[in-house]
Amino acid sequence: MIMKKLWKLTLRARQLVMMLCVLSTTVVAKADNVSLSLDEATGQYYVNMPFSGRNTLTLDGTVTSFRLFDDGGLGPHNYDPRYFYSYDCNGWMELIAPEGYVLKITGYMTVSYYDHLCIYDGSSDTDYAFIDGNQYMRDGVSTNVGQFMSSGRNMLLHFWADGTRQYAGLDMTVDLVPATVEHDINIVEVLGATVTASKTKAKAGELITLTVNGDIIDNTLYSVAGVRVHAEPRNLFESVCIREMETWYLPNEGKVVFSMPNCNATVVPVIVPGYEWTAEDGLYIDMPTRGTKSVYIYALAKSTSIFDDGGGGDAFGQSQYSIDYFHNYSRNCDSYLKLEAPEGYVIRLTGSMTTTYGDYLDVFDGYDEQTSTKLGDKLGYGSGTEDVGTLVSTGTEMMLHFRSNDNPTQTGLDLTAEVIPVTPDYDQGDVNGDHSVDVSDVNILVNIILGKDTADNYDGRADLIGDNGVDVSDVNAVVNIILGKNR
Repeated sequence: MIMKKLWKLTLRARQLVMMLCVLSTTVVAKADNVSLSLDEATGQYYVNMPFSGRNTLTLDGTVTSFRLFDDGGLGPHNYDPRYFYSYDCNGWMELIAPEGYVLKITGYMTVSYYDHLCIYDGSSDTDYAFIDGNQYMRDGVSTNVGQFMSSGRNMLLHFWADGTRQYAGLDMTVDLVPATVEHDINIVEVLGATVTASKTKAKAGELITLTVNGDIIDNTLYSVAGVRVHAEPRNLFESVCIREMETWYLPNEGKVVFSMPNCNATVVPVIVPGYEWTAEDGLYIDMPTRGTKSVYIYALAKSTSIFDDGGGGDAFGQSQYSIDYFHNYSRNCDSYLKLEAPEGYVIRLTGSMTTTYGDYLDVFDGYDEQTSTKLGDKLGYGSGTEDVGTLVSTGTEMMLHFRSNDNPTQTGLDLTAEVIPVTPDYDQGDVNGDHSVDVSDVNILVNIILGKDTADNYDGRADLIGDNGVDVSDVNAVVNIILGKNR
């Protein structure tokens, strides 16, 4: 009889009843603003995601394993509608492990196509996303989300529902794992680069400093564009460390810092050797999901691919609701990419983008969003695939701003950034480029005619009369300029 009355209550009233039940249970583990609760019927500890806002659960180690549900909690069985998550819920939950522990999360989710879960390796939505909201969108199907382990003490979850359908939602298990084991830091030897680490072994969450230098081989300086840190690949069904942690680009400082994962880490230098590299050689930059990334492009790196936070590649022909559709950009992107070219160069951006309606890219000639000229305004806003054209900065700086909304996403950016040398203006007759016309320019022309020098060394300035050759007529032209007869 009581259950029938509860069933007739409104959704908000049912939520209030559930909150009162939670308050009546045994509470353990101190928290910032929420605590674990004990389900006396099963003897299991649990915590529910908030309907909205952000809660923090700080664990003290008293309980080492507990369940995590959406705001509807878990009823007698997974598909009891009284315990479905709420319409329009939008809640965040930060989990903080005790000192010396990391967090492992496993479990299932049953959601609508348009509802999503994000799990971040840290305390911010700018940290690495184990799940970015685009995966596991299978309408009403209970899906195993896999197993993920934090690299430090913090893990952040975000669950959002749009209000079209309700399902059982989240049924996750969180375990505390001791971070007492020291894991190896392996540095891959690459010709032209020297990388040293502050430690060769470290526990999960420890900060490791890498010092990176380019080597001189056969009188050629090898520039190190950056370093890439991989968590060690292991068996897919056992590993929680199959991912590339980050690529750091090094404009000047030659040092990077990363947080040790709970497994071995491999450091790979990204070098730009003494010949020109291009996007076809594999140079690329992924934009962040949110926040700002700054990248310096070396002159020897003639071009580099630029992708959204989903990276490059296609979607393997999968449906946008497929678990394998991971090359799409994330929902709610708000990211900036600042590109800097060397002095004497400008940046040329080309390529295409495929977006959903309302998602777009702005490109600025400089770093100031308010005052810089827009080279590209809301590119891709109308959805579909769009060629961005050819966008060229007037100086060494260019900024890209990419935004997406809550709708399902597409494959996003496939751009190429090139560094182009700026050709200085020279007076006619200034063959050697010293901004004066004198006898030294005549001498160079004579040496070219005698075969002691080559016209290719002077960027076309030696061919004064434009007949695609260098001969006495070009010498006469320079002499006339010196004498003031032809300027």
